[in-house]
Amino acid sequence: MSRSEFDALTTMEQWRAVPVQLLERDLAEHIVRRGECGLREKLVGDERLDADLINELAHDEDSLVRASVAVRAGITEELRASINAGLPPDTPYWRVGWVEELHDDLAAMRRLAASASIGIRRSVARARHLPPDVVDRLSHDPDSSVQYSLASCCQDAPAELLLKVALWRNGRFLALDHPNFPRHALLRFADDPDPLRRRLALESRESTPGLAERLADDPDERVRARAAADPRLSPATVLRLLESTPRTRRAALGNPQLPVPSLIRLLRDATTAEDAAANPAIPTTVVRQLIELSCAAEPPPV
Repeated sequence: MSRSEFDALTTMEQWRAVPVQLLERDLAEHIVRRGECGLREKLVGDERLDADLINELAHDEDSLVRASVAVRAGITEELRASINAGLPPDTPYWRVGWVEELHDDLAAMRRLAASASIGIRRSVARARHLPPDVVDRLSHDPDSSVQYSLASCCQDAPAELLLKVALWRNGRFLALDHPNFPRHALLRFADDPDPLRRRLALESRESTPGLAERLADDPDERVRARAAADPRLSPATVLRLLESTPRTRRAALGNPQLPVPSLIRLLRDATTAEDAAANPAIPTTVVRQLIELSCAAEPPPV
């Protein structure tokens, strides 16, 4: 594609053309040196771009352009390392398609798990299965997002990592259904001073109705909300928690121990209907009625 052909395109067409077209050298140089940031980032995806222009983009003033070069296939690890060292701490990292296509190549996973690029290591960690040595390396990766990806996606993630991720301040209980999650080790957190650890105690298979009742009155709302959803609670406690804080109330609305007459009443209330509709204890006949009402409320097709 020539410069004149490129200039005749709309902005959207230019964005689509840059990563896939064979660009004449003067056009590629123009985009690298004078194109707007988005076009320069798109150009990184052009597999036929000359090495010297890739090197220029590796030193681009925009960190997102540099970050895109860092995950490009075929560049040296030395270049990746130099780019990664200069990226801001809040640089976003997207999934790297060519890395994920190699998930079944164990030799490639071993090589790429040692990459200087956080984005590449994170994409390796998303593999469903990895060799033990790669799992060990990524479990101790200096970047927490790599560890998080491993815990989220890899069936071989170790129990220690899964528990560690579950206890992170901003962590969700993404790993609770993981086959390696150490549920047997959670009950010891029932009286822990850390509310996130106390909350995890309810995930133990040895957890009791008595513990659920006690934590339903925990001073920390996150613990109360988790307890409010626990099916080991008594119906009376679930009803009482409906008068609690909004977060705890929403959790109680989904508890299957909520008495059906109360659940029906809450379904009729516009302020609680949406959360109550997710309760698995709704009778089948009521579900059918809700579907019929929903269909009747839809406007006729034009």
